[in-house]
Amino acid sequence: MPIRLLFLPLLAALFAAGCGASHQLDDYRFDDATVAVVANIPPRPAVFTDALFDARLDPDDPLGSVFRAGTALAKHAEARRAQQRMDSALAYVDVAERTARRALHESARTLGYRPVDDPAHADFILDLRVADYGLVADSWDAVVYFEVEAELRLLDRRGRRTIWKQRIREAEPASVAAVGLGTTFGNVYTAVALSRLSVEEMAHALEDLADFTADRFAGALRHDYYAAR
Repeated sequence: MPIRLLFLPLLAALFAAGCGASHQLDDYRFDDATVAVVANIPPRPAVFTDALFDARLDPDDPLGSVFRAGTALAKHAEARRAQQRMDSALAYVDVAERTARRALHESARTLGYRPVDDPAHADFILDLRVADYGLVADSWDAVVYFEVEAELRLLDRRGRRTIWKQRIREAEPASVAAVGLGTTFGNVYTAVALSRLSVEEMAHALEDLADFTADRFAGALRHDYYAAR
């Protein structure tokens, strides 16, 4: 059964009274518990940034401005072609689904709960709210980073309370070797290198992005859980 990727309005109302709590993990045991995940994750991660296409006019350097504008247009065209391949790769990789499912199962390794598909019959809900995530770079030749900004909650469905809440904002260079591309472009991606990947290679990069995001979620919960013990 697919992960519930849309945050349910019912859950928002159900747990509104308990959202002030941020850490009560030491009050619970999860050995015999069931946990489901509810995720609000954009289906299309961010790729590149507007900084790659800067063509602003400098009145003190009109010739330079024309050159930059021409360069920006060429890069823009290349990025648009790359974006089309990325969109094709998204047809093969459900980044949001992969992220949510991996976060649920990786967290189970720490807490010892049993993952289930249906939030309505789970003892606890792992609530993932992703504001932004993606493969981003500040310039055409800059290193591409996996980035994620999110709020995570673990909810006691029966007790109607939030027992853990954490905000995370992390970034890490996107490793070429991690997706099986060898060292053709060095040890990390640049925006140029990313734009030249095939659809298949971009699909691997998206899988790596999903795994990075999920592992950061599971890591945040693991850190606070062990700290509470």
